[in-house]
Amino acid sequence: MSQKSNGKTTKSLTKIAAWFFICVLLFTELIVCVWSRGQCTQIKYDIFKGEMKYKKSVMLQDKLKIRFAQLSSPKRIAQLAKKAGLITPNPKQIYILK
Repeated sequence: MSQKSNGKTTKSLTKIAAWFFICVLLFTELIVCVWSRGQCTQIKYDIFKGEMKYKKSVMLQDKLKIRFAQLSSPKRIAQLAKKAGLITPNPKQIYILK
């Protein structure tokens, strides 16, 4: 009779070990799923921040291009030259270097 009892306990221990192993696998899978979801969300936030930074950079670049065009316009330079007392040179005063 002790052999039957010993065999049943071995089988029940095997079943318990199998169920424990399955539970550990499911728990591990759950943890991995939660972690990967968190990483995915973090990456989405990082991409969004990068896109916003890019848009701000493009807007700044456009503003700088406009400002550069304003500052380098011939009309503005002529006005500044008049204020500084400069005049347009005569053709005799111009020498072309080759």
